[in-house]
Amino acid sequence: MAEPFDPTRFVGRTNLLNKIESWADQPNPPRRLWSVVAPPGMGKSWLLAMARKRLRTTAGRIVFWADLSRNAVDPETNVPLPDLTSVAGQREWVKQIVAQAKALCGGVKDSSSSAANLDAILDQLVDDLCVLCQPMPAPILLVDGFEEVSDEVRADFEEKILRRFLGRGCTQLMIARRDEYALSNQFLRLNERREWLGGLRSQESIAQLQQRAAMLTPPPPSPNLAALMTSIPPYEWNHPHINSTLFQYATDRPGNKLDSNDLKACLEEIILPEKLAQPEFELLVILAHLGAASDSDTSPLDFWADLDLAKWTGRRPDDPDLVRLFLLGLVLPAPEKLAPARKVGDGIRELIRAWKNTVL
Repeated sequence: MAEPFDPTRFVGRTNLLNKIESWADQPNPPRRLWSVVAPPGMGKSWLLAMARKRLRTTAGRIVFWADLSRNAVDPETNVPLPDLTSVAGQREWVKQIVAQAKALCGGVKDSSSSAANLDAILDQLVDDLCVLCQPMPAPILLVDGFEEVSDEVRADFEEKILRRFLGRGCTQLMIARRDEYALSNQFLRLNERREWLGGLRSQESIAQLQQRAAMLTPPPPSPNLAALMTSIPPYEWNHPHINSTLFQYATDRPGNKLDSNDLKACLEEIILPEKLAQPEFELLVILAHLGAASDSDTSPLDFWADLDLAKWTGRRPDDPDLVRLFLLGLVLPAPEKLAPARKVGDGIRELIRAWKNTVL
């Protein structure tokens, strides 16, 4: 998560959270694996953490949490979590979830401290959950940080952990991931339901900024949110991470006015949260060309085919810089189009257009 999870600052997503709870309550849902899919910064991790908080309110429900991120912490307690990229970390995680399951279902056998191999311990747990813990609500496994590891580590986690929970038992799984990091395991893909997490609606964005304004210490003069949210068209304040960044900039400026340097700094932070090196700045220039050209050259469409890339950037689709933008989640496939097409991510595209005259 870019920011530590704080349920008091969570806004919106009510319909999707209700759908998740309804799915979790079904004894035999059509799909036991859901993926919440969205570009970076749209709030996938916060949604997953809020879903966990709500799901745990059902008496007897076992909700496991797995995070593949480096230096991952529990979103509610901030306690460091085991490193799931290592065998030792996976073994510690299994030991913890066995203890968690046993606390709610005494019939679960605890073999996690034995010399048994990890696969055997997991098989025992999965079987016990479905045989000895009924008619309790179905266990849930929530997975975050899915794109934070290498393809090899992710494929190993899919095979060793996810496929075992999905294939042998009754556990329901939910993964937060970006669209470009699809599941590689065929069995998982065949049983996956995808839920797209879109941008915030206008009232949700206002609620997000109001909450942030209320938590500023010491409280500055209250920002004029109506003026702020119409100050940088065509950006619509629908991207949670961009909203947070721009709001912080605005509270530090006289009159809460954003300028072109603030928009550029926000885009740079999205591309690389650390201090930018010159090669990374080139990515920003390319992204700006794509975001602006898709407005002027294909108006009113926001999509382009690979053939357009050479016209706008002089680069082939397999150019390393363009591939990097795709891996960063800034350039996305456009499933809305019948022919293969791509687009700059929602929110980012409009922010680029607000800033484009300072770059192009």
